[in-house]
Amino acid sequence: MDTAAISVKGVSKVYKLYRGRSKRLLDFFSLGFGEGRHDEEFCALDDVSFEIPQGTTVGIIGRNGAGKSTLLRILTGNSSPTKGEVEIKGKVSALLEIGTGFHPELTGQQNIHVSGVYLGLTQEEIDRLYTDIVAFSELEDFIHQPVKTYSYGMYMRLAFSVSTCINPDVLIIDEVLGVGDAYFSRKCFNRIRSFMECGKTVLMASHDLLALQRLCTRLLWIDHGRLMMDGPPLEVLRAYAASVREQEERRFRAKVPATHHDASSLREKGLIYGSGEILITEVKCLNHVGQEQHQFSVGEPLTIRMRYKTRVPVVDPVFVAALYRIDGVTICQAISSRDGVKFDKLDGQGFVDVLFDRPLLGPGQYVVSVAIFPSLDLLDQLGQTPYDLHDRLYGFQIEPLVDCALDLGMVLHPVSWRHSRGE
Repeated sequence: MDTAAISVKGVSKVYKLYRGRSKRLLDFFSLGFGEGRHDEEFCALDDVSFEIPQGTTVGIIGRNGAGKSTLLRILTGNSSPTKGEVEIKGKVSALLEIGTGFHPELTGQQNIHVSGVYLGLTQEEIDRLYTDIVAFSELEDFIHQPVKTYSYGMYMRLAFSVSTCINPDVLIIDEVLGVGDAYFSRKCFNRIRSFMECGKTVLMASHDLLALQRLCTRLLWIDHGRLMMDGPPLEVLRAYAASVREQEERRFRAKVPATHHDASSLREKGLIYGSGEILITEVKCLNHVGQEQHQFSVGEPLTIRMRYKTRVPVVDPVFVAALYRIDGVTICQAISSRDGVKFDKLDGQGFVDVLFDRPLLGPGQYVVSVAIFPSLDLLDQLGQTPYDLHDRLYGFQIEPLVDCALDLGMVLHPVSWRHSRGE
């Protein structure tokens, strides 16, 4: 059986919340009267347990505020658990926050020595590692400058170099996989891989899910202080993505009713306008089974549904749905008349669906405008007055690809490939 390098048993962390500084001071000096000197408590970690065998690389995922950093601070001894036990075997190096152990007034060289002492190295060991630390950070031209003059990237490069050059048995990293530019990030990535190949234990928290999938053999998912799932990266990532998607859907749904019930104020602001013979009463983004949805996977079918209500009968109106990138760039416009669709006479209520059976949209946020026109001359740039137009009031998101970190562009167009040997 593998020996556990990290063992966490029933760890909880509870913070006391105060409404005023005086209550905090009274509690600190034990001068409060009876129980309940603080107003309430916040549970940052709730009965978390797991073991990490020696020589494995494990990632921690979760939304901001989930408890990832709190857990890592406890593991590195920077914080104490309210309840539970933590055991780590071997020499530990951690990179939790920008420049841990760094003093802004000291030079990079001086901070290397101070950090080395902080990490338990002797002066002889620090002197032996100094050249490698500076070389890896590539800060030779700035190493004698005060670190307060460093950029964030320079700060983190030096911190990463110090933390990894001491050759620890256990390396703990919090949100620094993207240190510096792409070139230096690759160096960091390769160094972590070399740790893995040497049988070191690595525990890292990050929002870079693709990097975690590539590096880790196991993922821990923490949410609201609880360990939700512990398992193979792909399985955990799928469950995490589904949870995030559900939360985003709830957030979108909470916002949508305000748009519908506040149509009069939106008209006053010019976001809804038109002559009013027929009105758009509701707009929804639907998935392939007709359920409202605002988070879609790449290539997932998408339908924009426009409900309408006529004030007077209208004959063969033109329905339009336009998609924009979040920065306002027009992606496409679906125009019913251009697609040869006729509606004859509309009188009463109904809905019109614009179906994107296999959207070619790349990952990102998109904004939707919808409109109904009496007619639409495609050669007239000014256009006609609409019956009703809702200007960029709706939206949806295409989720990033889990297995690709490259920017594949706004349009994922299908292509064919042909190969021929010779001239």
